[in-house]
Amino acid sequence: MSSLFMSEDSEELYTEDEEDEGYEFILTPTQVKTLRKESDKRRIKKKLKFYSIPKQFDEDQDLDEDELDARMDEIISGISDLFAEDELVEVRNISPQNRKNVKHLSEVLSWHIEGMVQRPVVVLTSKGHKVVMYSPSPDLPNSIRLFQSYEEGKFNRKPKPIRDNRGQIIKDEDGNT
Repeated sequence: MSSLFMSEDSEELYTEDEEDEGYEFILTPTQVKTLRKESDKRRIKKKLKFYSIPKQFDEDQDLDEDELDARMDEIISGISDLFAEDELVEVRNISPQNRKNVKHLSEVLSWHIEGMVQRPVVVLTSKGHKVVMYSPSPDLPNSIRLFQSYEEGKFNRKPKPIRDNRGQIIKDEDGNT
């Protein structure tokens, strides 16, 4: 198990903050589907921003806590810089030794990044040793617009044409309905 983002302190802070906050950013399944499609489109067009965690974080290396904290801060600041430019970011090489830790480490990483960028960060997909994260930012140009709940008067129905007793549409002299 890699010790990159694993510490007892970070796990305790993660659970305590989740209880104290009372507010949780939740995406609907439709919104998640839209964001996954958008990330796939950007990946195909090579426009998806990504951060690759250096492979220097092996279990074999004996790092003291100061070096580990410095490297972790470097990684978090690098990813948060990408979130300043874009809403979708792919993070690669998460826990290269153990794939079972990828989900937990990505959640802890997103929690730390939330503190840096001061807005919610959500893990969208996890495939292999990489994850795609989303952080909504209406300030950015070309930000992704997610449709929320129904707003009264936002969408109007198209008026149905008038029909006669046979069901045919009645037209006036000009051919308009």
